[in-house]
Amino acid sequence: MTHEDGRVGLVLADVSGKGLPAALLMARLQATLLAFVSEVPSLAALASRLHEAFRKRGLENRFATLVYLELEPGSAHIRLVNAGHMPPLVVGPVHVQPLPAGGPALGIPTAATYEEQSVDLFAGQTLVVYSDGVTEALNESGAFFGDERLRDSLRETAGRPAAEVAHQLLGTVEAFVGEARWHDDVSLLVVRRAG
Repeated sequence: MTHEDGRVGLVLADVSGKGLPAALLMARLQATLLAFVSEVPSLAALASRLHEAFRKRGLENRFATLVYLELEPGSAHIRLVNAGHMPPLVVGPVHVQPLPAGGPALGIPTAATYEEQSVDLFAGQTLVVYSDGVTEALNESGAFFGDERLRDSLRETAGRPAAEVAHQLLGTVEAFVGEARWHDDVSLLVVRRAG
């Protein structure tokens, strides 16, 4: 989504469960996010409002994780809030560094607080947000793709355009799974600073 002042909002969310209940929860999350995003003073406040909305009107035993990013045109500065999602990864030429863990998932039955985070990408660095379907992908032997394979795969993509990073990582996960059955969705959000 693009804000009136030119900021760009990007989101990757994952809901618990499968089928129609999960689809309804995702639709509710999208509509609620769009309704609140222009009304709140900070990204932490946005996550808190989303959490309260889901806690009061959510589906029983259902929750959602979310990373919401805001980018400013012409800036390397990215603001974000993480509600129960895996920490995004900053990929550089040598290291793959996770950002700090975020707050709890949206819709859990207790009150929650969230903190806005930020990161400044250096030229050539990439920020990768991913769903747990990446690390929890299972191969025919019952082994998980896991965090180590994820980081190794991302190190190989250092300096490449965002689309190539996503394409290579998805291809690596698909090759790892082989003929095994997919158990979860695999989603990626890749932001790269040119340079």
